[in-house]
Amino acid sequence: MSGSLLPLTDLTAADARRALDTRQISAVELARAYLERIDRFDGQLGVYLHVMHDAALALAAAADRKL
Repeated sequence: MSGSLLPLTDLTAADARRALDTRQISAVELARAYLERIDRFDGQLGVYLHVMHDAALALAAAADRKL
């Protein structure tokens, strides 16, 4: 979100939806923010068995085209 100090991964679901609906952010930007967070912390946490970066970004791009 331009001009916002809040990281995208700190947005509530409602705020993220509003930002998407008003095109303050794109679904690709939001997906990238979450993928970067997963990459940063999963080595310590070991929560994910497999992260499908390409699929997540492709689905986000498709969502952006529909918005």
